[in-house]
Amino acid sequence: MSTDWAALSRSEVRDVGVGRVQHELERLGWSVRRSEDARSKLLVARRGAREIEVHVRVVRKLNYTFLTKRSFAPAPDRYVAYVRLPLAAGAQSDPLAGMGVARRAAPQSRLRCRNVE
Repeated sequence: MSTDWAALSRSEVRDVGVGRVQHELERLGWSVRRSEDARSKLLVARRGAREIEVHVRVVRKLNYTFLTKRSFAPAPDRYVAYVRLPLAAGAQSDPLAGMGVARRAAPQSRLRCRNVE
């Protein structure tokens, strides 16, 4: 996907990131619903009896993302999905562009992110 990310508003960039994570979770068999708050970056995914929270963070560069303990308390069914936006057309290629979600061969099918081109 070749997009001029600088031309998009923050809310449009957020929606692109949340949509990508939602699509990947649905592709893996999860039923996904978005928060009712339009500004939220929270997805709730369910597969069978298991339900998880996925907090989406969209970044343009590989930099530090801040999550407070109050807003993101660690829990077994709470995840963060980092979406790194690919470079704009004509920019130097970066092997870490993009985002994917993969299943691990663990009994509870925990999610982890992997980079894709």
